[in-house]
Amino acid sequence: MNLLRTKTRIVLVALVCLILLTVAGTYARNWYWRTHPDKAFRAITGRELPAGVHATVYRHRMDDALFHTTHYWLLAGPPNALRQVTNGTGFVESDDASKMMPNLVRLFGVSGLTRQVVTGYEWELIRERWYCIFAGETTAFYAH
Repeated sequence: MNLLRTKTRIVLVALVCLILLTVAGTYARNWYWRTHPDKAFRAITGRELPAGVHATVYRHRMDDALFHTTHYWLLAGPPNALRQVTNGTGFVESDDASKMMPNLVRLFGVSGLTRQVVTGYEWELIRERWYCIFAGETTAFYAH
């Protein structure tokens, strides 16, 4: 009987350790991606940013489904480079893109962002993706 209690305890301790490692790993990954938004972009989208474009901020949040997370980036770069972000993708120009943006100040914690979109793009997949270039054409919003 003692052996059964010992085995049960070992299994429970191992299970708790596995859960704690998973939670710690998730927090560590999210912290790394927040501090390295360019690397988060590559890891999540599977795409490289064009030369001259860099991700300045990365955030994510669960939205319409329990296990679905939407990833968001603010991108910066010269106008011609920001327009190349959509090259080789399924993005098409869309008037709906600007309407799909969340509250950017609340999401990114950056004040002074304009919501005036010069060009918006939509990529229709199972989960739609959005890309908007803001007035001034040096800042853009990408939702994946």
